[in-house]
Amino acid sequence: GKTWGAHLDLSAFDVGRFDGVRERLEAEGFRFSSYRGLTDPDKHAKVQALHAEAKRNMPLFEPVATAEFDDVEDESTLPETVVVALSPDGAVVGGSSIDRGDRMLHFGLTAVTAPYRYRGVGRVLKALSADAAKRSGHLHVNSGGAGTDTPILRVNRALGYDIEPAWLTLARRY
Repeated sequence: GKTWGAHLDLSAFDVGRFDGVRERLEAEGFRFSSYRGLTDPDKHAKVQALHAEAKRNMPLFEPVATAEFDDVEDESTLPETVVVALSPDGAVVGGSSIDRGDRMLHFGLTAVTAPYRYRGVGRVLKALSADAAKRSGHLHVNSGGAGTDTPILRVNRALGYDIEPAWLTLARRY
């Protein structure tokens, strides 16, 4: 299957480029919060439900774009990078996080529920996660996905990722 990879140099990343999109969404009633900043006692279940919905609806290609995502409370996730979007009625409608890799950070799941897609929510979420990693002293973060995942490719381009040429990934089926 076709897959892709991308790299973001956090030293050159400016979250301020996304203030206009964020301000427009906040004027519509959306709220962006760190996971740690949520006071809802059911926050973990709500974010996990978002992940489950995302898994059902996203293009996958094992082993590169897998259906397995780290729990936002897992030790591999950088806690300061977990950001959620709340709809005007307070529902968790999006989330983004960054995970520690063997050699480099990589984006975990960035997801937005279907009714709120294509409005800039994912772009703001991913920008806020990247900014949190930058403020924590990290210099680089990678991303990747299935070749047909064009929505997140658009988000990565908007954030300034260097998108690598598409890969042809072969996977053995047992």
